[in-house]
Amino acid sequence: MIHQGITDAQSKPPSPFQLRPNPDGSTTVELTVGDVCVSRATIIPMTIRIGIATVRMDGIGGVATDDAHRHRGYSRRVLEYAVDAMKGGAAPLTTLYGIEHFYPKFGYATVGGEATIRLASLEDERDLPEGCATRSGRLADLPRIKTLYGDGTREAVGALVRPDDGVGWRQMEASLGSGGASASSSPMRPMR
Repeated sequence: MIHQGITDAQSKPPSPFQLRPNPDGSTTVELTVGDVCVSRATIIPMTIRIGIATVRMDGIGGVATDDAHRHRGYSRRVLEYAVDAMKGGAAPLTTLYGIEHFYPKFGYATVGGEATIRLASLEDERDLPEGCATRSGRLADLPRIKTLYGDGTREAVGALVRPDDGVGWRQMEASLGSGGASASSSPMRPMR
């Protein structure tokens, strides 16, 4: 329809949402008010195991609204936009770890908590079974650590398939290569 020489497409205000592809294959959804990005979330392509099957999935991470712009519904709008964007994508399902009673209104169901393991110290060996010892991880241990993870999750439900070049393995490689943390106590973030 034309009105005063301007088409509908030309007269529509620009969308406040931007989809920004990231080098790691994820996509950040940004909501801009004026010239300021006030809220964002990242769509992270992943693969999970469901028994022996692998299933493509999109994860949601980094949901955040700047402090000065909270309690205005911006995170809700970003998540709704992200969910709509994912509906047209390649993944048949999506998941996230987050606030238990916040995300069901976006169609998410709580399937379990996010588990993390952190060993405070490997120095105290008094609780180890007889004949066992600990040592700091080494870069040369990384292939075996990857194999242990793969073997341990091969038929798991909901475990991530972690590509060899994924960010988590790169973080562990950097930590082991620097002689910093031990492999069993390295800080682990969700690996893509």
